[in-house]
Formats: sequence, structure tokens, C-alpha cells
Amino acid sequence: MSTSRRPPISTSGSSISTTPRSVSACRPRNSICGPISGPTLVWLADLSFYLLIMGRLGPVAAAVTTNLNINFMRKPEPADLLGEGRLMKLGRALAVGDFTIRSDGSDEPVAHATLTYSLPRTGR
Repeated sequence: MSTSRRPPISTSGSSISTTPRSVSACRPRNSICGPISGPTLVWLADLSFYLLIMGRLGPVAAAVTTNLNINFMRKPEPADLLGEGRLMKLGRALAVGDFTIRSDGSDEPVAHATLTYSLPRTGR
């Protein structure tokens, strides 16, 4: 497992997230470590994009995913996953962006997601 760590949120409108392979891919019951599952990749993209929005707006309790489309491009390497998100539009009602996931040490994307979040109407 790699020891490189990146900040979870940056203020430039993008986010970097990591998930250790040992947490996401190993099944404790039978101690088998296999490829990281598709639902884990979806979880990483969705949670990280939510944190990106929270980093820009502060806590928003009723922000919800309204659309998430993910393309799985290749099997992840046996390494940590690194994700980078981009907030493309932050409006009054919607936040739109994308998220790319790579294996640590590789420039080739494992998955790419586009996301839309519905934001509660407030006095922002």
C-alpha cells in the first residue's frame, strides 16, 4: 500500500480523495482481497463530491444526489484509490461536476463519474 496522502479538499474548486485498498477490497470473513468493487467506486465518487460541495458551501443538510453516471474504464491496480473531483457549476438549486478515480501510481483512470446534486433553497 502506498504511503502518499493528499489533502481531502482543496479550495480551488476540486477535491482529492483517497481510499485505502485494505478498507475497501478485503472481506474480513474469508480474508480474500480482490478487485475493488463497482459500488465502492460509486461510493467514493458520491461521498467525495458531497464533501467538495460542503467545502464550498459549508454544512448543507438537505443536499442530495439527483444524478450520478459512472463509467468503469479498467480494473483498479492493487493499490490505494485516488479521486479528483471538479465542481463545474454551483448554482442556487444544483451543483454539477465530475469525478475521476485512479489507482495510486497510475495516470490511467479507473472510473469517471458525472454528478448532479440538488441543493435546498436558502437565502444564499
